[in-house]
Order: sequence, then structure tokens, then C-alpha cells
Amino acid sequence: MSEESNELSFGVEQKYTKRPWYISIMAIWALFGIGGFSISLARYLSHGNRDVYQILGVVILSLTIVLMINIVKMKKPIIIAFGVLNIALGLWQSLNLINHIFNGRPHPSIIGFLLFIIIPSLIMAYLSLRPSFLFHSDKFSEYKNLLSMQKISLKKTH
Repeated sequence: MSEESNELSFGVEQKYTKRPWYISIMAIWALFGIGGFSISLARYLSHGNRDVYQILGVVILSLTIVLMINIVKMKKPIIIAFGVLNIALGLWQSLNLINHIFNGRPHPSIIGFLLFIIIPSLIMAYLSLRPSFLFHSDKFSEYKNLLSMQKISLKKTH
């Protein structure tokens, strides 16, 4: 099979025209991992003030939905920000785990919960910041732009 037959008519390779299988997992983790951590951070920052907590909650939910949508659309800057947020979350919770271990007898459920946050966060950071995935997201965006331009040009000619 020649390389020309493996490419679409406008020059984007076939393998870059589909989203990777783990994109939906990344979007779900954005909601539960990043969003959940952000809500607990909002609770801490509001200092018990219910109005501030509600406003922060709405803002965080809105930003989390925007993050999820742009992850599914494979927007490179958002994916990089998602990776950095996951690194920060993973490191923060790792420090929290170390703190629990060295400050007494930690409860196994706390360790399990922290590991449930740390491991997926670091996996999502790895998946989202790999150069091959970032290249794929560029090519996927290029493909989607070319498709939309093709649809516009078809509408103008008819």
C-alpha cells in the first residue's frame, strides 16, 4: 500500500483523522479528578462562606465543562493545560500522602483514596503531554479545519 493511498485527498494521514480511544477517559477524569479537586479547593478557599463557595462552584463547574469539551475537540493548548493540572494534582496529593504517612498511623482508606487520585493523575499527565499525542492533536485539528473549509466551499458552490 503506497503512502499516497493512505492519505486523504487533502493531505492528512488517515491515522490522524480519529480520536485516540483514551480521549473520553481524559474528559471524564477532567470532570471527576480535576473538577472534584477544584471543588474541595473552593470549599477551603471560601472559609465557610456559603455565597463565595456557591460562586466558586459555578465558576469551577463551568471551567471544567469547557475543559472537557476542548479535550474532546483535542485542542492542543487545553490538553497541555490539562497535563500540567494533572501533574500539579498528582504532586499535591503525593505530598498529602507523605504527610499522612509520616504524621502518625494513616488509615488504609485514606491511603487508598490518595492513591486513587495520584495514579490516574500521573497517567493522564503522561498521556496528554506525550509528544506523539500532541502531534496527533495538531494533525486532528488540521483535519477538522480542512473538513469544515471543505463543507463551506461546497455550500458556496451550490
